[in-house]
Amino acid sequence: MSGEFFAMKRAVRHYAKSLTGFARNLRHDPTPAEIKLWSVLRENSANTGVKFRRQQPIGKYIADFYCAEMKCVIEIDGASHDYKEKEDAVRDVYMQKQGITIFRFSENDVLRDPVAVYQTILSEVKK
Repeated sequence: MSGEFFAMKRAVRHYAKSLTGFARNLRHDPTPAEIKLWSVLRENSANTGVKFRRQQPIGKYIADFYCAEMKCVIEIDGASHDYKEKEDAVRDVYMQKQGITIFRFSENDVLRDPVAVYQTILSEVKK
């Protein structure tokens, strides 16, 4: 694997340790959209070798899904993101400064067609 991959993997280790318990709780209580997308991500990881982590702390934030190989975060915007556009923008800038691409999808899009969401991510990353 490339040195760039390992550098990114090390960078993820730098996060607020206080988030560990909160991230664990989020993993144990996923939303319906997270369950659907996680199923698709896990199914396809065997075929593609691309692995995602759920509720991954990065800095002082927790990403819904994170892939070190693709250097991307997937965020599912549901009710918890309502009226938080400024906070999400600050978070996105932080992630981008870490070299991470952010993909945001509405909860409805994920529930309607999680496979299409996954295919969109793969096609964008290949560009």
